[in-house]
Amino acid sequence: MARLAEKAVLVGIDSITPELSLKFIEEGILPNWRKLVENGVYAEGIPPLPALTGCWFHLLGRPLDELVNGFLYPLTEAECLWTTAERYGLRPLIMKYAGALGYAKNPFAVSEGMQVEGFASPLWGGNWFEICPSMLYTTLDYSSAERIELRRASGWKNLPNTGLEPVESVIVTKAKRGDANVSFHMLLLNSRGEGYDHVALSPSKDYEKAFTIAVGNWSPWSEVEFKGNVLQGPPVTAKQVPNGGFRWGYSEEYTRELKGVRATLRFKLIELSPDGKRLRLYRSQVFPAKGFTHPEGLAEELLGKVGPFQEHIGPLPIYNGWIDEETFLEEMEYQASWLGRSSAYIMSRYKWDLYFLQWHGPNHAQHTFWGGIDPSTPWYRPSEAKKYWDIFRRFYGTADEMTGEIVKNAGDRAVIVVVADHGHCPIARGTVFLGNVLVKAGLLKLERDGKGRLTVDWSRTKAIPLGQDYVYVNLKDRDPNGIIEPGQEYEAVREEIINALFGIRDPDGRCPISFAFRREDGENLGVYGERVGDVIYQLAGGYEGSVFSFTDDLEPFPEGRYGETLSDDSRGGQGLTRGPSSEHGYHFPTTRFGLGSIRVPFIISGLGIAKGRRLTKPIRLVDIAPTLAYLLGIPPPAQCEGRVMREVLA
Repeated sequence: MARLAEKAVLVGIDSITPELSLKFIEEGILPNWRKLVENGVYAEGIPPLPALTGCWFHLLGRPLDELVNGFLYPLTEAECLWTTAERYGLRPLIMKYAGALGYAKNPFAVSEGMQVEGFASPLWGGNWFEICPSMLYTTLDYSSAERIELRRASGWKNLPNTGLEPVESVIVTKAKRGDANVSFHMLLLNSRGEGYDHVALSPSKDYEKAFTIAVGNWSPWSEVEFKGNVLQGPPVTAKQVPNGGFRWGYSEEYTRELKGVRATLRFKLIELSPDGKRLRLYRSQVFPAKGFTHPEGLAEELLGKVGPFQEHIGPLPIYNGWIDEETFLEEMEYQASWLGRSSAYIMSRYKWDLYFLQWHGPNHAQHTFWGGIDPSTPWYRPSEAKKYWDIFRRFYGTADEMTGEIVKNAGDRAVIVVVADHGHCPIARGTVFLGNVLVKAGLLKLERDGKGRLTVDWSRTKAIPLGQDYVYVNLKDRDPNGIIEPGQEYEAVREEIINALFGIRDPDGRCPISFAFRREDGENLGVYGERVGDVIYQLAGGYEGSVFSFTDDLEPFPEGRYGETLSDDSRGGQGLTRGPSSEHGYHFPTTRFGLGSIRVPFIISGLGIAKGRRLTKPIRLVDIAPTLAYLLGIPPPAQCEGRVMREVLA
């Protein structure tokens, strides 16, 4: 096959929408994307169903309330483009691209190419390599934070005379798995004679070895050693727990044990009252200094040339009130800058043919801030709209700057793609409690165990909602506790499920279900096989789903819980909400609602691509891999379902 482009670059900007991208391009704040559009082809893209970055899914034969982690590439049944590229002698460069990590002995997806991280799960505490997730140390009551006690300082060397007696505590950073930890001694100090106004952190009680942090400031990055045992590896399974979220499960295949791990972290002093009673000290995710790249030495090379890597920048700290909006944005901007500068460093020094990047920042930001810009949501306030529009311009602009750094180092013989995996739709009409719906319909039976906890009564349960988008029948001879006979009874239960879903009404009388149908009817939408539920459903725009939470009234929109989503009471102390104000995954890939869209922008530019063309028909995201393969002169990946987009070619 002829090679039309020397190199290919895929810049994945998670969650950006066509409407906002075009708006900001026209405003002139996205100059790099604008140049790519003017010199290339623009279209809307349709994501696959479900519209998620990566899917947790059910495996046949496993407990029916258990999901497995689809971010692990050994669980992927289709060949990835980077694998095809290596087979034909090309060198891929994977830069934090989702779904590119696997087993503990050799987690990386490439052998001849280069890779930086590659798990990219959006879950707090769920990364493959991290030592521990971010944390808040505080004297106050904050959800999931570490509570600290202050006492009079003693035993310190070289203390300055501050005019106010210093007080101290110990900040302990524990590995999330294993027994290793690192401690900092902390002092509260007074520098202006007006009360406590900064903290000092030191590995020992010696002020000369300490670094100080004033309110609103970050500390320098610290490199520390966890001397005990550290277990690395992601959660592999997730068991749905009634009213309890998920219980994570780990596997030896994906776990490695390390000793003496060097890692990087930094702190920010969010709040400190003059009397010291109100203290919030935030610590970043703790990430290892090496071991997260292929080849192995690349990590330490990037640490020296670019700085420490922080993989997770998710919204849980702002949902919990640990941090303010500015801190959330600062972590996003640090990560984007690191990715852009690291990409430039590698691309300019090493041989590569095909580049992949996924930046999750806009996804986290849109979940967090969408309600501030969209009048369809209950969080929208005209007086605050400009503030949140400026925030959107800021993180879209950050994505554009990162893209510019990558494109600049790709060379003029490359083809460039900028695309998202899905968009976002506002949560404007409330949360549907799907578990309540199935219990009320008599399909799902709950009971209390000996400790009074809700559990599933499998002996009487006909069906269970599992993850987003699917309901499974508890089928005999297929599922471990199956009671429904295959054939006529199975079909009757599926009909009951579909009728129950279409029977849901919100408080205004609207049905929140966009569609619900049998598994085999999903093949035309690209959804089929053993990993798909017995019934597939999607919510209409404006709704969010809650799969496995239950209330006593068993209403689809429980009184009180509905108000938590839609009332002023849901506004968090440190940000817009205590949870997401926009969603995806529950919605059909072509959905538009409010200012939102699940569709995505698609930009392709460079060698072999038409200039200044805007397509009137959308492309499908599954068409990108075969198109890039065609331009690089290699066959499409095995199991590829897409086509070559000849309409974008020059």
